[in-house]
Amino acid sequence: MTNASPIAIVRTDRLGDMVLTLPMAAALRTLCPDRRIVVAARRYVQPLLECVDVVDDAIYVDDGPEALRHGLRRHGVTTAFFPRARPEEAWQALRAGVRQRIGTAYRWYSPLLYTQRIHDHRKHGQHHEAEYNVRMVAQYLGIETPPVRLVQPHLGTASVRLAHNTVILHPGSGGSTHTWPVERMAQLARLISDAGMHVAITGTLAESHLANVILATCPSAQNLCGLFSLGELIPVIAQACAIVANGTGVLHLAASIGIPVVGIFPHSPALGAHRWGPYTNRRVVVEPPTGGSVHDITAQDTLSAVQRALLL
Repeated sequence: MTNASPIAIVRTDRLGDMVLTLPMAAALRTLCPDRRIVVAARRYVQPLLECVDVVDDAIYVDDGPEALRHGLRRHGVTTAFFPRARPEEAWQALRAGVRQRIGTAYRWYSPLLYTQRIHDHRKHGQHHEAEYNVRMVAQYLGIETPPVRLVQPHLGTASVRLAHNTVILHPGSGGSTHTWPVERMAQLARLISDAGMHVAITGTLAESHLANVILATCPSAQNLCGLFSLGELIPVIAQACAIVANGTGVLHLAASIGIPVVGIFPHSPALGAHRWGPYTNRRVVVEPPTGGSVHDITAQDTLSAVQRALLL
Protein backbone atom coordinates (compact mmCIF):
# COMPACT_ATOMS: atom_id res chain seq x y z
CA MET A 1 0.00 0.00 0.00
CA THR A 2 1.28 3.47 -0.78
CA ASN A 3 -0.55 5.41 1.91
CA ALA A 4 1.74 5.38 4.95
CA SER A 5 -0.67 7.18 7.30
CA PRO A 6 -1.64 5.35 10.52
CA ILE A 7 -4.39 2.75 10.74
CA ALA A 8 -6.69 2.83 13.76
CA ILE A 9 -8.51 -0.04 15.44
CA VAL A 10 -11.41 1.18 17.58
CA ARG A 11 -12.28 -1.31 20.33
CA THR A 12 -13.66 0.32 23.44
CA ASP A 13 -15.26 -2.47 25.46
CA ARG A 14 -13.67 -5.10 27.74
CA LEU A 15 -10.29 -6.69 28.38
CA GLY A 16 -11.16 -10.01 26.72
CA ASP A 17 -12.44 -8.21 23.63
CA MET A 18 -9.13 -6.37 23.38
CA VAL A 19 -7.09 -9.57 23.74
CA LEU A 20 -9.09 -11.07 20.86
CA THR A 21 -8.77 -7.88 18.79
CA LEU A 22 -4.97 -7.67 19.03
CA PRO A 23 -4.62 -10.41 16.33
CA MET A 24 -6.10 -7.80 13.96
CA ALA A 25 -3.23 -5.48 14.88
CA ALA A 26 -0.77 -8.33 14.35
CA ALA A 27 -2.22 -9.04 10.90
CA LEU A 28 -2.03 -5.36 9.95
CA ARG A 29 1.57 -5.20 11.20
CA THR A 30 2.49 -8.07 8.85
CA LEU A 31 0.40 -7.06 5.84
CA CYS A 32 0.87 -3.27 6.05
CA PRO A 33 4.38 -2.93 7.51
CA ASP A 34 4.71 0.74 6.52
CA ARG A 35 1.63 1.79 8.55
CA ARG A 36 1.60 2.69 12.22
CA ILE A 37 -1.07 0.96 14.29
CA VAL A 38 -3.14 3.12 16.64
CA VAL A 39 -5.65 1.47 18.99
CA ALA A 40 -8.57 3.38 20.49
CA ALA A 41 -9.61 1.83 23.79
CA ARG A 42 -10.47 2.53 27.41
CA ARG A 43 -7.83 3.34 30.01
CA TYR A 44 -8.52 0.03 31.75
CA VAL A 45 -6.61 -1.86 29.05
CA GLN A 46 -3.68 0.57 28.89
CA PRO A 47 -1.27 -1.82 30.71
CA LEU A 48 -1.97 -4.49 28.10
CA LEU A 49 -1.48 -2.15 25.15
CA GLU A 50 1.79 -0.92 26.62
CA CYS A 51 3.30 -4.41 26.80
CA VAL A 52 2.62 -5.67 23.26
CA ASP A 53 4.69 -5.07 20.14
CA VAL A 54 1.87 -4.69 17.61
CA VAL A 55 0.53 -1.34 18.86
CA ASP A 56 2.42 1.90 18.17
CA ASP A 57 0.09 4.44 19.79
CA ALA A 58 -3.16 4.54 21.73
CA ILE A 59 -6.16 6.83 22.09
CA TYR A 60 -8.13 6.53 25.33
CA VAL A 61 -11.75 7.40 24.72
CA ASP A 62 -12.58 7.98 28.37
CA ASP A 63 -10.21 10.95 28.50
CA GLY A 64 -13.00 13.23 27.29
CA PRO A 65 -16.30 13.31 25.36
CA GLU A 66 -14.53 13.83 22.01
CA ALA A 67 -11.23 12.15 22.84
CA LEU A 68 -11.66 9.72 19.95
CA ARG A 69 -12.20 12.44 17.35
CA HIS A 70 -9.32 14.55 18.62
CA GLY A 71 -7.02 11.53 18.89
CA LEU A 72 -7.73 10.30 15.37
CA ARG A 73 -7.08 13.77 13.98
CA ARG A 74 -3.92 14.23 16.06
CA HIS A 75 -2.45 10.98 14.79
CA GLY A 76 -3.43 11.71 11.19
CA VAL A 77 -5.44 8.49 10.87
CA THR A 78 -7.01 7.96 7.43
CA THR A 79 -8.18 4.35 7.87
CA ALA A 80 -10.09 2.96 10.85
CA PHE A 81 -11.51 -0.47 11.67
CA PHE A 82 -14.60 -0.82 13.84
CA PRO A 83 -14.84 -4.49 14.93
CA ARG A 84 -17.45 -3.42 17.50
CA ALA A 85 -20.31 -1.58 15.85
CA ARG A 86 -21.00 1.74 17.60
CA PRO A 87 -22.43 4.54 15.43
CA GLU A 88 -21.16 7.31 17.71
CA GLU A 89 -17.58 6.08 17.27
CA ALA A 90 -17.84 5.91 13.49
CA TRP A 91 -19.42 9.39 13.52
CA GLN A 92 -16.46 10.78 15.47
CA ALA A 93 -14.11 9.19 12.91
CA LEU A 94 -16.07 10.78 10.08
CA ARG A 95 -15.83 14.18 11.78
CA ALA A 96 -12.09 13.62 12.30
CA GLY A 97 -11.60 13.24 8.55
CA VAL A 98 -10.94 9.50 8.53
CA ARG A 99 -11.58 8.67 4.88
CA GLN A 100 -11.74 4.86 5.08
CA ARG A 101 -14.01 3.47 7.78
CA ILE A 102 -14.42 -0.31 7.86
CA GLY A 103 -17.33 -1.83 9.76
CA THR A 104 -20.27 -4.19 9.59
CA ALA A 105 -22.71 -4.18 6.70
CA TYR A 106 -25.62 -5.15 8.96
CA ARG A 107 -26.65 -2.01 10.82
CA TRP A 108 -29.16 0.54 9.55
CA TYR A 109 -26.48 3.22 9.69
CA SER A 110 -23.80 1.15 7.92
CA PRO A 111 -24.23 2.78 4.47
CA LEU A 112 -24.03 6.22 6.10
CA LEU A 113 -20.96 5.75 8.30
CA TYR A 114 -18.83 2.93 6.87
CA THR A 115 -17.10 3.34 3.53
CA GLN A 116 -16.29 -0.38 3.34
CA ARG A 117 -18.80 -2.80 4.77
CA ILE A 118 -17.93 -6.29 6.00
CA HIS A 119 -20.44 -9.06 5.35
CA ASP A 120 -20.00 -11.16 8.48
CA HIS A 121 -22.93 -11.78 10.84
CA ARG A 122 -21.07 -12.02 14.15
CA LYS A 123 -24.22 -12.73 16.12
CA HIS A 124 -24.49 -16.11 14.39
CA GLY A 125 -21.18 -17.19 15.93
CA GLN A 126 -19.94 -19.11 12.88
CA HIS A 127 -16.35 -18.05 13.58
CA HIS A 128 -14.30 -17.22 16.63
CA GLU A 129 -14.16 -13.54 17.61
CA ALA A 130 -10.41 -13.39 16.89
CA GLU A 131 -11.09 -14.87 13.44
CA TYR A 132 -13.83 -12.33 12.74
CA ASN A 133 -11.36 -9.56 13.53
CA VAL A 134 -8.68 -10.90 11.20
CA ARG A 135 -11.31 -11.53 8.51
CA MET A 136 -12.04 -7.80 8.54
CA VAL A 137 -8.44 -7.09 7.57
CA ALA A 138 -8.49 -9.73 4.83
CA GLN A 139 -11.72 -8.39 3.31
CA TYR A 140 -10.38 -4.84 3.45
CA LEU A 141 -7.24 -5.89 1.57
CA GLY A 142 -9.05 -8.33 -0.74
CA ILE A 143 -6.93 -11.34 0.25
CA GLU A 144 -7.41 -14.78 1.77
CA THR A 145 -7.77 -14.68 5.54
CA PRO A 146 -4.37 -15.26 7.17
CA PRO A 147 -3.94 -17.42 10.29
CA VAL A 148 -4.80 -15.81 13.61
CA ARG A 149 -1.77 -14.96 15.73
CA LEU A 150 -2.56 -14.41 19.38
CA VAL A 151 -0.39 -11.61 20.76
CA GLN A 152 1.63 -12.46 23.88
CA PRO A 153 2.30 -9.54 26.24
CA HIS A 154 5.69 -8.90 27.78
CA LEU A 155 5.50 -10.34 31.27
CA GLY A 156 7.63 -8.06 33.41
CA THR A 157 8.55 -8.97 37.00
CA ALA A 158 6.01 -10.38 39.43
CA SER A 159 5.72 -8.79 42.87
CA VAL A 160 4.33 -12.04 44.34
CA ARG A 161 5.69 -15.54 43.83
CA LEU A 162 3.25 -18.42 43.46
CA ALA A 163 4.00 -22.00 44.37
CA HIS A 164 5.03 -24.05 41.33
CA ASN A 165 1.80 -26.08 41.27
CA THR A 166 -0.69 -23.27 41.79
CA VAL A 167 -4.04 -23.28 39.99
CA ILE A 168 -5.62 -19.81 39.74
CA LEU A 169 -9.38 -19.56 40.17
CA HIS A 170 -11.01 -16.40 38.82
CA PRO A 171 -14.65 -16.58 39.96
CA GLY A 172 -15.94 -13.24 38.65
CA SER A 173 -17.06 -12.29 35.16
CA GLY A 174 -17.80 -8.57 35.29
CA GLY A 175 -21.25 -9.34 33.94
CA SER A 176 -19.86 -10.26 30.54
CA THR A 177 -21.11 -13.86 30.49
CA HIS A 178 -23.14 -16.46 32.38
CA THR A 179 -21.28 -17.04 35.65
CA TRP A 180 -20.61 -20.42 37.25
CA PRO A 181 -21.90 -20.32 40.85
CA VAL A 182 -19.13 -19.32 43.25
CA GLU A 183 -20.20 -22.15 45.57
CA ARG A 184 -19.15 -24.61 42.86
CA MET A 185 -15.87 -22.74 42.46
CA ALA A 186 -15.38 -23.17 46.21
CA GLN A 187 -15.97 -26.91 45.95
CA LEU A 188 -13.48 -27.03 43.09
CA ALA A 189 -10.90 -25.21 45.22
CA ARG A 190 -11.25 -27.84 47.92
CA LEU A 191 -10.90 -30.67 45.39
CA ILE A 192 -7.76 -29.08 43.91
CA SER A 193 -6.28 -28.63 47.37
CA ASP A 194 -7.11 -32.22 48.32
CA ALA A 195 -5.29 -33.32 45.16
CA GLY A 196 -2.08 -31.75 46.50
CA MET A 197 -2.06 -28.52 44.48
CA HIS A 198 -2.17 -24.91 45.62
CA VAL A 199 -5.06 -22.54 44.89
CA ALA A 200 -4.88 -18.78 44.33
CA ILE A 201 -7.92 -16.55 43.81
CA THR A 202 -7.82 -13.48 41.57
CA GLY A 203 -10.31 -10.71 41.03
CA THR A 204 -10.98 -7.07 41.73
CA LEU A 205 -11.40 -5.62 45.20
CA ALA A 206 -15.14 -5.47 44.52
CA GLU A 207 -15.08 -9.25 43.97
CA SER A 208 -13.57 -9.98 47.40
CA HIS A 209 -16.90 -11.38 48.57
CA LEU A 210 -16.48 -14.16 45.98
CA ALA A 211 -13.05 -14.96 47.38
CA ASN A 212 -14.54 -15.11 50.87
CA VAL A 213 -16.99 -17.81 49.76
CA ILE A 214 -14.11 -19.87 48.38
CA LEU A 215 -11.96 -19.32 51.49
CA ALA A 216 -14.76 -20.56 53.73
CA THR A 217 -14.56 -23.94 51.98
CA CYS A 218 -10.82 -23.91 51.19
CA PRO A 219 -9.00 -21.85 53.87
CA SER A 220 -5.59 -22.67 52.42
CA ALA A 221 -6.33 -20.76 49.20
CA GLN A 222 -4.25 -17.64 48.56
CA ASN A 223 -6.49 -14.58 48.20
CA LEU A 224 -5.05 -12.13 45.63
CA CYS A 225 -8.25 -10.15 44.97
CA GLY A 226 -7.69 -6.44 44.66
CA LEU A 227 -3.92 -6.62 45.18
CA PHE A 228 -2.76 -5.88 41.65
CA SER A 229 -3.36 -3.54 38.76
CA LEU A 230 -3.85 -5.18 35.39
CA GLY A 231 -0.20 -4.68 34.51
CA GLU A 232 0.93 -6.24 37.79
CA LEU A 233 -1.45 -9.17 37.37
CA ILE A 234 0.03 -10.32 34.05
CA PRO A 235 3.33 -11.72 35.47
CA VAL A 236 1.44 -13.24 38.40
CA ILE A 237 -0.85 -15.17 36.06
CA ALA A 238 2.16 -16.35 34.07
CA GLN A 239 3.42 -18.33 37.09
CA ALA A 240 0.29 -20.52 37.39
CA CYS A 241 0.19 -24.07 36.14
CA ALA A 242 -3.42 -23.49 35.02
CA ILE A 243 -6.31 -21.07 35.42
CA VAL A 244 -10.04 -21.70 35.75
CA ALA A 245 -12.42 -18.88 34.83
CA ASN A 246 -15.69 -17.98 33.23
CA GLY A 247 -15.51 -16.60 29.68
CA THR A 248 -13.98 -13.33 30.78
CA GLY A 249 -10.93 -11.16 30.10
CA VAL A 250 -8.54 -12.85 32.52
CA LEU A 251 -9.16 -16.20 30.80
CA HIS A 252 -8.21 -14.73 27.41
CA LEU A 253 -5.23 -12.96 28.92
CA ALA A 254 -3.98 -16.24 30.40
CA ALA A 255 -4.45 -17.94 27.03
CA SER A 256 -2.35 -15.24 25.34
CA ILE A 257 0.39 -15.76 27.93
CA GLY A 258 0.44 -19.45 27.10
CA ILE A 259 -0.59 -21.22 30.30
CA PRO A 260 -3.23 -24.00 30.27
CA VAL A 261 -6.75 -22.62 30.69
CA VAL A 262 -10.08 -24.11 31.69
CA GLY A 263 -13.01 -22.01 30.49
CA ILE A 264 -16.59 -22.38 31.69
CA PHE A 265 -19.10 -21.49 28.96
CA PRO A 266 -22.84 -21.73 28.30
CA HIS A 267 -24.37 -23.25 25.17
CA SER A 268 -25.10 -20.04 23.27
CA PRO A 269 -24.17 -18.66 19.82
CA ALA A 270 -23.72 -15.22 21.39
CA LEU A 271 -21.72 -16.26 24.48
CA GLY A 272 -20.55 -19.81 23.78
CA ALA A 273 -17.03 -21.15 23.38
CA HIS A 274 -17.21 -21.44 19.58
CA ARG A 275 -17.09 -17.65 19.32
CA TRP A 276 -15.69 -16.58 22.70
CA GLY A 277 -13.59 -19.51 23.92
CA PRO A 278 -9.88 -19.02 24.70
CA TYR A 279 -7.95 -19.05 21.41
CA THR A 280 -5.22 -21.56 22.27
CA ASN A 281 -4.46 -25.25 21.91
CA ARG A 282 -3.79 -25.37 25.67
CA ARG A 283 -7.44 -25.13 26.60
CA VAL A 284 -10.22 -27.30 27.96
CA VAL A 285 -13.77 -25.96 27.68
CA VAL A 286 -16.39 -27.03 30.22
CA GLU A 287 -19.99 -26.73 29.04
CA PRO A 288 -23.27 -27.85 30.60
CA PRO A 289 -25.21 -30.83 29.33
CA THR A 290 -27.26 -30.08 26.22
CA GLY A 291 -30.20 -27.93 27.19
CA GLY A 292 -28.72 -27.09 30.57
CA SER A 293 -27.10 -24.00 32.09
CA VAL A 294 -23.70 -23.40 33.66
CA HIS A 295 -25.39 -24.08 37.01
CA ASP A 296 -25.53 -27.75 35.95
CA ILE A 297 -21.72 -28.03 35.75
CA THR A 298 -20.31 -29.82 38.80
CA ALA A 299 -17.04 -29.20 40.62
CA GLN A 300 -15.95 -32.72 39.70
CA ASP A 301 -16.57 -31.98 36.01
CA THR A 302 -14.28 -28.98 36.26
CA LEU A 303 -11.60 -30.82 38.28
CA SER A 304 -11.43 -33.40 35.50
CA ALA A 305 -10.99 -30.54 33.03
CA VAL A 306 -8.14 -29.11 35.13
CA GLN A 307 -6.42 -32.48 35.18
CA ARG A 308 -6.69 -32.71 31.37
CA ALA A 309 -5.45 -29.15 30.95
CA LEU A 310 -2.33 -29.88 32.99
CA LEU A 311 -1.35 -32.49 30.40
CA LEU A 312 -1.51 -30.06 27.47
